[in-house]
Amino acid sequence: MRIIIFGASGKTGLEITKQTLQKGYRTVAFVQNPTAFPLKNKNLEIFQGDALNYNQVENAINGCEAVISVLGVKLSSKDKFICSKSSKNIIAAMQKFGIKRLIVQSAYGVKETKKGIGAKLAWLMLGNIMKDKEIMEDEIEKSGLNWTIVRPVKLNNGKLTKHYRYDVDLKIRFPYVISRANVADFIISQLENPTCIKKKIIISN
Repeated sequence: MRIIIFGASGKTGLEITKQTLQKGYRTVAFVQNPTAFPLKNKNLEIFQGDALNYNQVENAINGCEAVISVLGVKLSSKDKFICSKSSKNIIAAMQKFGIKRLIVQSAYGVKETKKGIGAKLAWLMLGNIMKDKEIMEDEIEKSGLNWTIVRPVKLNNGKLTKHYRYDVDLKIRFPYVISRANVADFIISQLENPTCIKKKIIISN
């Protein structure tokens, strides 16, 4: 299977890219700065582009069989709606080429998970960044694609343990964190698994 990862140069994106290559997937890493990308592999193709540029997204997606997006917005970014804007380009390109499988990282605290102290604190601190993810989820839900939305709790750089919990209505527990490596493991496990299609999955320790 040939897959493309949007946000491949981010912390979670790098972990996903590393793990897909370890599992033998042909992987396209969509990045803005290829010279800074640290991974090399015979099955890795690095595509330079901006997810806000539709033509570049279309060119990168062509020939892929599944799409993973872990795009994020930095607090310092002037545009806090990059995820929702990019998702429109990704969806349109997938629809053009008939690519159905889409897995997207969102966040715990979006929509119906907007409850509890942790989620309220996220909204207080991140504001429009969380709103951006809500708009992104709306776009994905109406896309007609075979999507899975992944909503991790707070991410850290812990090790891959493969010990984590996930469900549509997961009851999260202290310390409300999960490693990026474990999120990557779950996302990759869904590439060829239909059980979570058209579901919004909370994932936590």
